[in-house]
Amino acid sequence: TRKVSAGGAGFDSQWNVNLSHELKKLFTSGPSAVDINKIANYIQGSGLNNGTYNQHPYGLFVVQYHVSHDEAANGKQRPSADLVNRGSWGNSEYDAQGQMITAIATAVMSMGIPMLFYGEEFLEGYYSGNQKWFRDDWPITWNNLNRTRATNTMRAVRDLNMIRKNHSAIKYNQIGIVHVNNTDKVIGFRRGYGTGSGDIYVIINYNKRNYSSYGIPFPSSGTWNLIFAHPSGAYGDSWADSYLTSTVNYSGGNAYIKIPEYGVLIYRKQ
Repeated sequence: TRKVSAGGAGFDSQWNVNLSHELKKLFTSGPSAVDINKIANYIQGSGLNNGTYNQHPYGLFVVQYHVSHDEAANGKQRPSADLVNRGSWGNSEYDAQGQMITAIATAVMSMGIPMLFYGEEFLEGYYSGNQKWFRDDWPITWNNLNRTRATNTMRAVRDLNMIRKNHSAIKYNQIGIVHVNNTDKVIGFRRGYGTGSGDIYVIINYNKRNYSSYGIPFPSSGTWNLIFAHPSGAYGDSWADSYLTSTVNYSGGNAYIKIPEYGVLIYRKQ
């Protein structure tokens, strides 16, 4: 992705396999295996950024994804199939939906160009008769959409994509890490500069643990409104609505908010 004039190949962007490999651990081993410090680096394209020598004029030099046709073949499986097989940590439909959304939200909200592998949005690989690994001669299982969990997962992915499309703060290369907690597996990062109206703050809890009063800083003082929450009643888990903080009036230090297990919370500055 370095300009030809600077000795590079002149490609606009390249796949970030590092993020994919780290997120895959969610499904093979559970959240305890994921390094949030590495996630914080990878969502910024660390190691792939050529600075002013990037070929892409807006710095979108990286393709962000949690799985691809390469990562779901060649002796490897789709993430949902890995989750079924791990057994000991938690392999229910609920776990599959929760971890799929944390992984997809990480990629979609990262700096760069998001990429989704077909079928992931409705848990392909989780159910009996599904495509467990990628084969181009075996169709994905559209009948998954007759299952409530798979449909709710697809609806959450749709809404994440709409947020990505409709908010200019996410479209370019402005990103900043606000909070990293590798012990509790929570990250907070801003899109945009974090100071203006319309900027976005993404909080992801990869852990299967609810927090009723979690201390976390916000990017800047002001009112931040919740525009996306998963799990929540909107996606089939009404119990999680009691673990949401809809508005944060932030003036510095830590704000104490509620975060559900497998929580993806997206705030927009008023």
